[in-house]
Parts: sequence; structure tokens; C-alpha cells
Amino acid sequence: MKRLHITIFVLLAFSLVLLVVSSGVRLLNKDHTLPVIECPQQELRVSAKDGSDALLQGVTASDGKDGDLTDSIVVEQITGTGTAGKVTVTYAVADRDHHVASCSRTVIYTDYVPPRFSLSLPLIYDMGENLQVRDRLGATDMIDGSLTDRIKINASSLSTSYAGTFPITMEVTNSLGDTSTLTLDVVVRDSDRGAPEIKLKQYLVYQKQGAEFDASAYVDSVMGGETDNVTASVPDGGLHPGVNQVTYSCINSMELTGTTTLYVIVE
Repeated sequence: MKRLHITIFVLLAFSLVLLVVSSGVRLLNKDHTLPVIECPQQELRVSAKDGSDALLQGVTASDGKDGDLTDSIVVEQITGTGTAGKVTVTYAVADRDHHVASCSRTVIYTDYVPPRFSLSLPLIYDMGENLQVRDRLGATDMIDGSLTDRIKINASSLSTSYAGTFPITMEVTNSLGDTSTLTLDVVVRDSDRGAPEIKLKQYLVYQKQGAEFDASAYVDSVMGGETDNVTASVPDGGLHPGVNQVTYSCINSMELTGTTTLYVIVE
């Protein structure tokens, strides 16, 4: 019995020694070095169309154990600075032992524009028609892509029970915190049956101030009339900065008139 106790004691002591040795080996082999990531101090100027790879220009990383980690650098976050097109980009890198290092720098998008809206159909409804403004509104952003599901609409009252003009305000914000707003008119009308229906290629366009505007270039087709009979009415004095309404009209052989509207946003 005494011999058994001695044997058990020896085995326990041996196990304890193995545990201490194993822990010591792991401690000696543990990576105590941290990765180092470096960003240039000067601002980086890139096109928003170049993608995330362009944001990595000049950023390097290394680790005392793993060596060069430059290819492992990722863009961790992009935040707005309150100035259009100017952002802070944060980079991060991790070594094989999951130690993480990060750095930040300023990036300027040289071709940045705020989020923009679009219209797939005119904001014109006949009396009694189901009024669903959201199904024809869209919004895109050069940083985030589609923002359509983030559009907020503010309208005091919308009804097709009677003819009239109802202003609505649309608002959308991208991931940089940049907000675009636009107020347009929803028109409810009592149109004549058989009147021409004018279809445009676009119903909301953006144009630089001073650029030439060709109203006829946006006419796609006319149902119940001839495209040659379509006329466009531009605001008095021409397009001005901000929101412009260009009204298209067409009279058919029955002397019925059809109209539609193109919104031109001059920046």
C-alpha cells in the first residue's frame, strides 16, 4: 500500500513538472511584438470611382515576428469630416497572434458629389389614381451606391381626391453624414381621356450651371400623339441655379393636350 502511495506521488510530481515546463515553453514562444502600421502625413487625393484599393496608397505595415504585413492592411472605417469630399480613413492590420495596430489619415475625393435623387416616372397622377410616391423615387451615392431605402419623405397631405399641387420634401443621408434634400411638386390632375402620354428618358436630371440644355434630347416616345408635335417650356430667362421645371406638351389630332414634367437641378 505504501508503495502505491509513493508511485502516485511520483506520477503527480512528474505531471506537475511537465506542466511547468510546457507553460515555460509557451511563454518563451509567445509573440510579444506588436505590428507597426505607418500612414503618410500628407492628404491623399483620389477619385471616388477608384475603389478601396486606391485608399491604401502609401500605407505599410510590418511585424517583428511575421515580417511584412502590408498586404494584410484593411480599410477599417471611413468617416466624414464635415467638409464635402474630405474624409478620415482608418486602417488596421493584425499579425498571426491577433495583435492589432491602426492609423488614420485624411483623404480627399476629388470628384465627390452629395447623394442624388432620381425619378423613374413623373410625379403626376390622375384624380382617383393610387398615389404611391415612394415607388418612383430613387437615390444613389458615389460612396454607398443605392440609398433608395433610406429616403425620408415629408408631405403635409397627399390625396388624389381632388386636383391640385402638393409639395413634398425628400431627404437622404449617406454613410459620411452628408445629407441631400429636395422639394418637388406632386401634381394631381383631371386629364382628358385619349390625351397624348409623353414618355421621357429621365424625369429628374442634374446639370452644371452654364452647361447647354437640350430639352428635346429627353423625349423618348408619345402614346396617342407624335413626337414631332412635342414642345418644351423652359422657365423664363432660362435655367437658373436650383430646381427648374421643364413642361412638355403635345396636342394630338383630336385637339387633346398631354403634358409631363422634367425636373432639372442646376448646380
